[in-house]
Amino acid sequence: MKLQKGMKPVISAGHGGMIFKVYQCLAGGKQYTHKNGKTIHEGVINRMMASKLMWKLYLLEVPFGELQLAVEDMSLSKRVAKFNKMYAKDKDIYLFSIHNNAGKGKGSEAWTSKGQTKSDIICDKILENIEQEFSIAKMRYDTSDGDRDKEANYTMVKDTNGPAMIFEFGFFDSSDIEWLLNDTKIDELLDIVALSMQNIYLNGIL
Repeated sequence: MKLQKGMKPVISAGHGGMIFKVYQCLAGGKQYTHKNGKTIHEGVINRMMASKLMWKLYLLEVPFGELQLAVEDMSLSKRVAKFNKMYAKDKDIYLFSIHNNAGKGKGSEAWTSKGQTKSDIICDKILENIEQEFSIAKMRYDTSDGDRDKEANYTMVKDTNGPAMIFEFGFFDSSDIEWLLNDTKIDELLDIVALSMQNIYLNGIL
C-alpha cells in the first residue's frame, strides 16, 4: 500500500496538564513517584513533547493541526469527535497522539487500529526512522503482520474516521525517565519525528 504526498499531522497530547500543581487527568493515575521523591505526571510530559514537535514542524514549514494541547483534559469521545470534524473537512490529515507508557518497562511503541490501513504505513515509517536514528532507541514491536506497530481497539484509533496512531514514548515510571527529562534526547527524538513527517508530507510513502 502506497501513501500519497500532502498528508498532514494533527498533534494531540494525552491526558491533561498541571494547573497550580493540580494534575488535570480525567482517567486518574497517570503519575508515578520515583525513589528520589519526584512525582512524574505523564500528561505534562505529553504536552512538552507535543509543543516541541509542533515548533519543529513550524520551522520545517510542514502544515499541522492541533487536537488537544490545552492544560485541561478532554474525554476520548470529545477528542474523537473533534478529529472526525477536522477529517470531514480535510481527508489529507492523520492523528498523531503522544503518550508515555507505564508498567516499569523500557522502550517505545506505537498503536494503530486492527487491520492494514493508511495508519500502519505512516506509523511504520516513523517507527523505522526512530529505530535507525535515535541514539538510545529501544523499540517494542509486534511484527506478526509484517510491520512494526501494535494493534488494538483503542478508542482513539478505532473510532476516528481517518488515519490515527498512538505513540508511547518510553516509560515514565522506569529508568526511561532519565531520557524523557533530558532536553537534548527529547530534541533528538522529535527532530527525527518531525523530519519523518516532513518527508511524508512532501513525498508520500512508496
